[in-house]
Amino acid sequence: MEILSPGKKIRNLRKKINLRQDQLTDDKITRSLVSMIESGKRNLNKKTAEIIAEKLNQYYKNLGKEITPQYLLESEEAQAEKIIDSHLNSLAPIINNKRETDYNHVIEVFSKILDLAKTWDLEAKVAEIKMMRGRYFFEVSQNNAALDDYFSALEYYLGALEGRQVANIYIEAGKCYFRLLLFGQAIFYNQKALNMVRDNKVQNGNDINIKALYHLIECYIRTKKYDMAIQSIDLFKHLKGVKEEMSDNITLMEANTYRELKNYEKAKKLFEKLMNKEAKLKTAVKITLFTSLSAFHRELNNEAEAIANIELACEYIGDLKEVFLSEYLLKIANEYYLLNRPEKVFELLKEAEESKSQYTHTEILSNMKILLSDTYDHIGEVEEAEKTLMSLEAYLEQLDIRIKLKEVYAVICEFYIKHNQVQKSKEYFGKIKDL
Repeated sequence: MEILSPGKKIRNLRKKINLRQDQLTDDKITRSLVSMIESGKRNLNKKTAEIIAEKLNQYYKNLGKEITPQYLLESEEAQAEKIIDSHLNSLAPIINNKRETDYNHVIEVFSKILDLAKTWDLEAKVAEIKMMRGRYFFEVSQNNAALDDYFSALEYYLGALEGRQVANIYIEAGKCYFRLLLFGQAIFYNQKALNMVRDNKVQNGNDINIKALYHLIECYIRTKKYDMAIQSIDLFKHLKGVKEEMSDNITLMEANTYRELKNYEKAKKLFEKLMNKEAKLKTAVKITLFTSLSAFHRELNNEAEAIANIELACEYIGDLKEVFLSEYLLKIANEYYLLNRPEKVFELLKEAEESKSQYTHTEILSNMKILLSDTYDHIGEVEEAEKTLMSLEAYLEQLDIRIKLKEVYAVICEFYIKHNQVQKSKEYFGKIKDL
C-alpha cells in the first residue's frame, strides 16, 4: 500500500479518469490552487477537500466508487499507522495461537513496519511493534532478543507515563529471565510490576496483579522457596477475576508444594479437590494433575497407583495442541524414569523429538537430552549416554546459554565421576569454574 500526500491523491485520482486541473475548479477554487495542492506547495483544508471530492465524485460515482473528503485529507502519518496496524493484526494470531510459520518472513514483516514507523516518527507505534516482536522472540525461545525489544519499548512507556504498559513489560521481562534460569531477576521484575500497580494506582490493575503474582509463585517453587510460595498462593486466592484454568494451576502448584514439603495430608486434599472436577479441567491441567498424582503415590511407595495415574496422563496427550507436546511428554517421561520404566521413556522422548516445533524452548530441549542420557546410562548403554551429553554441550555452547551450560557441565562432571573417569571429571569441573 503506497503512502500518498493529499496532493498526490488528488493528482492520481484526476489522472486516472483523464481530468484536467481546471475541471476540479469552481468560483471558490482556481486551477492555480489545485496545481499548488497537487505539488505540495499548499495544504489541503477541509472546505477545499469537500469541493474537490464533490467534483471527483461526479465522475467516480459512475464507476461505483465514492471519494470522501476524509480520504483526501488523511495524512501520510495516518496512512503509515493504518499499514502498521494491518500488519500487526495479521501477526497477532501467529503469536497468540502459536501458529507455525516461516520465521524469516515474520522477522521481515516486523523489520518493514518498524522502518515505516521510524520514517514517520511514530514513537508509540515503534514501542508497540517492539512489544509484539519481543513476544514473538520469546515464543521462539530467543529470550535475549525479546529482552532487548522489551527494554527498548520500556523507555517510551516510562516517558509517556503509561503505567499499565510499563507493568506489562516488567512481567514479560520476568518471563524471559525465568526461561534463562535467572530466577532472581525474574522475581525482581514481577515484584516491580506489583509495585507499579500499587504505587501508581494503575487503572484496572487487577489483571496485572494476577499475572505477576502467578509468575512469582512459579519462581518461588522453582527456587524451592516454599514458604514464599505458600504466602504468595494465599495472596493469590484473594484476587478477583482469576480465570478458572489459572486457578486450577495454582491449586496444583499448592498441592505439589505441600508434596515437596512432605505434607502429604494437605497435598492429598488439594489433589482430591481437583479430581472432583476432572471433567471440567483443561487438558494440560489434567496431564499435570495425573503426573503429580503419580509422583505423590510413588513417594508413598504405592507403585500400582503411581503407574495407573501416569497412564491416565498419557491418555490425554492426544488432546494437546502440537506446540505443547514436547513439554508435557517430557513431564510424563520424567515420571516414567523415576518409576524405572526406561522403555516408556525412550518411546515418549522419541515422540517429543518428532513433535518439537519452533515454540519448544531451549530448556525443554536440554532437559529432554539430559533425561535421554540418564536413561541410556540406567540401562548400561554408557557410550550412548556420553554421546547424548556431548551433543547437548555442543548445542548449548553454540547458543552461549551460560546458565544452562553450567548445569550441563555439572551433569557431565557427575557422569564421569560415576564412571571413574577422574581426568574428564576434572576437565568439566574446570569448565564450571571458568564459565
